[in-house]
Amino acid sequence: MRTLLNILVVVMLAGILVGVVMIRSNKGIKQDQIRTARDEVRRFQRQITFQATIAEVELTAEGYPVTADPNWFHGSLPQNLLIEAGHPWVEIAGRNERSFLHPLDIVVRDAVAAQFWYNPYKGIVRARVPADISDAIALEVYNQVNDSSLGGVFSRPEHDGSAG
Repeated sequence: MRTLLNILVVVMLAGILVGVVMIRSNKGIKQDQIRTARDEVRRFQRQITFQATIAEVELTAEGYPVTADPNWFHGSLPQNLLIEAGHPWVEIAGRNERSFLHPLDIVVRDAVAAQFWYNPYKGIVRARVPADISDAIALEVYNQVNDSSLGGVFSRPEHDGSAG
């Protein structure tokens, strides 16, 4: 009986150890994904700034490209690894969002939500975050990835008060 109890304790300890290792491994992968997504937002943003500077594409009255052209990236589109494959690449903000600094929904909740959001009136690129995490974590990850300080997942996106 004592041997059986010792074996059960060893199996339980091994299970706990495996669980801890898996959690740490998953957390490391998540931080890598966050870092990569932030780097991709910055790469995307640099290309928007570059295209605005050389002015060889159609620009808004504010001086930013009207759209984001995949050809700018020579076959290496920025990718948001936080979002599962199959989502559209980028959503272009409409005129009704011209003053927004963030998309209305920072979380990808359905298959039609894009990995990135681009506001051609502000020249701002944002990466969305997955819906399968808590609101607090979604907000924290969103702010890390986008170098921002949005106050809440359901907050009205920051705007500059201009008409639009």
